[in-house]
Amino acid sequence: MTALHRSIRYALAALRTCAALGAAACVAWLATPSAFATTLPAGFSETNVITGLSAPNSFAFTPDNRILVCQQGGALGIFDLNGAPLGTGTALTVACTSNSERGLLGIAIDQNFSSNGFIYLYYTTSSGSLNPPGTPKNRVSRFTMSGNAVVGGSEVILLDLIPSDAGNHNGGQLRIGPHDGKLYISTGDGGSTPSNSQSRTTLAGKILRLNLNGTIPSDNPFFNDPTPGIRKEIWCYGLRNPWRFTIQPGTNALFIADVGQNTWEEVNIGVPGANYGWPTAEGNSTNSNFTNPVFVYNHGGNGASITGGAFYTGTTFPTEYQNCYFYGDYVDNYIRRLVLSPTNEVIADEAWGTGANGPVNIEYFDNAIWFTAINSGHIRRITYAAGANRSPVAMASASPIAGLAPFTVTFSSAGTVDPDNDALTYLWDFGDSTSSSAPNPTHQYSGAPQTVTARLTVTDNGSPNLSDTSVGIPIVIGTSPPTATIVSPAANAMYNAGQTISFSGTGTDPEDGARPASAFTWRVVFHHGEHTHPFLGPITGTTSGNFVIPDTGETATDVWYEIILTVRDSNNVPDTETVLIFPNVGNLQLRTVPAGLDVTVDGQPMTTPLNTASVVGMKRQLGITLPQTIGGTTYTTFSGWSDGGAQDHQIVTPAGTTTYAVVAVAADAPSRIPMGGDWDASGASSIGLYFRSAGTFALRNSNSPGAADFFFGYGPANPGWIPLTGDWDGNNSRTPGLYDPASSSYFLRNANSPGAANLLFGFGGPGTNLTPIYGDWDGDGDETVGLYDPATGAFFLRNSNAPGPADLVFAFGPGGAGIVPIVGDWDGNGTTTVGIYVRSTSTFFLRNSNSSGSADLAFGFGAAGMGFVPISGNWDGSGGESIGIYDLTNGSYFLKNTNGSGAADLVFNFGPTGP
Repeated sequence: MTALHRSIRYALAALRTCAALGAAACVAWLATPSAFATTLPAGFSETNVITGLSAPNSFAFTPDNRILVCQQGGALGIFDLNGAPLGTGTALTVACTSNSERGLLGIAIDQNFSSNGFIYLYYTTSSGSLNPPGTPKNRVSRFTMSGNAVVGGSEVILLDLIPSDAGNHNGGQLRIGPHDGKLYISTGDGGSTPSNSQSRTTLAGKILRLNLNGTIPSDNPFFNDPTPGIRKEIWCYGLRNPWRFTIQPGTNALFIADVGQNTWEEVNIGVPGANYGWPTAEGNSTNSNFTNPVFVYNHGGNGASITGGAFYTGTTFPTEYQNCYFYGDYVDNYIRRLVLSPTNEVIADEAWGTGANGPVNIEYFDNAIWFTAINSGHIRRITYAAGANRSPVAMASASPIAGLAPFTVTFSSAGTVDPDNDALTYLWDFGDSTSSSAPNPTHQYSGAPQTVTARLTVTDNGSPNLSDTSVGIPIVIGTSPPTATIVSPAANAMYNAGQTISFSGTGTDPEDGARPASAFTWRVVFHHGEHTHPFLGPITGTTSGNFVIPDTGETATDVWYEIILTVRDSNNVPDTETVLIFPNVGNLQLRTVPAGLDVTVDGQPMTTPLNTASVVGMKRQLGITLPQTIGGTTYTTFSGWSDGGAQDHQIVTPAGTTTYAVVAVAADAPSRIPMGGDWDASGASSIGLYFRSAGTFALRNSNSPGAADFFFGYGPANPGWIPLTGDWDGNNSRTPGLYDPASSSYFLRNANSPGAANLLFGFGGPGTNLTPIYGDWDGDGDETVGLYDPATGAFFLRNSNAPGPADLVFAFGPGGAGIVPIVGDWDGNGTTTVGIYVRSTSTFFLRNSNSSGSADLAFGFGAAGMGFVPISGNWDGSGGESIGIYDLTNGSYFLKNTNGSGAADLVFNFGPTGP
């Protein structure tokens, strides 16, 4: 078993340490990713069949026992079952975009391959920018093989323009159904628009099904659907990133492993036409429109990435493994097995292989479980032989790897293991005819300039004795390593999403001097929590370049980028420097009016109030789905967001903390709101109405039936905005205003006519469930704004129509449902004071000063009922304001000239009848 130089996990730990220490740079030599031995139950043995691959992610077996391996950069490798390259070792190199998670991603072998040579590939096209939001798309094509190579010009495009919006979430698995001979294709949601998964007019977030010539089978579930734009290729939908799926032998059921977001990894059984819920649901859902997974596991926000899978149907594993479903996890580096009932219910989820080092494709073939270990560039095979001794795994590293003679090298066997825990003997061959049996020796090299190769062989004491030799470590005598220096960006620099990052570096060598551009290799790796994703490179032959930080795709904030420069001297000795850059993070505060409604963030429902971190510059999708019911009230109508966006709209995450609030209107909200005011400066108040849906005021100069004296539209027709009136400029005439609960902004006008606001300002917090009021709180002749909190009974009053803190804050009366604020000059002293109206008893409690205390006037007026709205005004021009009631059910006003119990002094109808 081959073992390579250094553990990626150790290197990442070192890089995290550098970041924590704020180091200016972190230098490490990562010549080759390293191999981890998978820890398996007794009797199971693992062999590295193919090594030295570049990001292998998918593979398939031909009927004549060859292995075709998709490597992300576009090379399709070809090997025999022992891992020996066939022909040139590369059957085809596809021109593709391979940054982020794009590239050559999937392969299937035609059922008649022996006669037609057909293979099917899933890859990302090479057109357009490498960085989001560029134009690469995913494609499915058929190619023809002859011998160990693909025939030039044989590509037939079967399906094109599959979204790859952000670089991640491409899907990419291909399978041919043994039962129907159809080509099944998995696609991700494209990374930037999760709602793609719910749309049947896009190919993203689906399992697709085609005939092998690219036509659409007539028995696809939506083939006869007349909906305009529907993609008839869809077989099932509502998936996030079904990176891998397999077809169960015998039943032909599709087992779809769907990578989760915040909480759940899923295994879904494919059903034609089924909707698996993403992004509305993740994991199990109570929504009857969605098909629930057969199996989920919770990763608790710590990062995971399910890989599925393979069914064992051989004869050599113990019988309890027969027909088990093997799945892996790329992040957590394991392979587990599901024990299933005959009806595919999960009986048990059991551990099996740990330390699998990035499994991203698992296949069954010839009595073995095979998988790609992408982190080490291997294809591995796991077999079973009861009681057999298993080979140890030799791991070797050395530092330094070059120097002027004489120089001393420290060797390490860290990571060397024996799966049976047998005692090991060590034998180091230093490459200069000397050796050592110590586990971690030091050795001095001297003599003429040359390159030698050091290796470690370990032997166990099992029966029979088994050995493993590490990959050779080249040691260069007579030269000093070069020095790689990243000039920009600076270590620990901060970035925003969407920002262009320029990188540059220098390389010098004690013997060679300045190194040319041809000696430079750059890579950029994207880190998310404890795992990594390839992002860009390797890029060779340049000392500088740039890339764009994606502004769509991964929305987590525990992310960063690692920029890696390797410079080699003329003897091929490398030096590597790494720089880490980190994101600026903003805070999104999401609020609703009323509080507690669900909003959608990137398509996922979340309950407010919600604070969520987001990388500055990241594009996020905010929305609200209606109707929703809370507290027994159903809200059906969208009124507006505080940023003025549509019901579902995109934002770009700002720096700092930003509140986004949305207002929804109840299904039973009245279509009109009554109001009173002295519209014509006659000294007497009269009535009016505001119509929500049209944003229109209808005002009357006398308290009697008749046509409106003023009828005009003012402001937007947002049904959640609240009208109010006041003498905003002190001219003794009341004019209209509007209050936006989403942004807590006032729009006040000094004339009863259409036009722009004369005063526009915010007062209070955005997205709070407060009621706007108005009055001359300080008796200066000008009316100003205020807010009432129905939950607590608190008033917040302001003496000027401008932003700022409240001048008066006090509570009067209890808060709670069915209590409405009312204000007026109850005692005729020129100052407006507060009051409340209790709907359930039709009782007024009025106070002659703006402070806490008991009511100066408490009385009942009119009939109790939730259809009555209180108003106030100087109905008879006497100088003191008194109360009134408007009946929403019949459009009638009941006005009283004194503040006390008794019959109405004026009863009349104005405006339409009905709620």
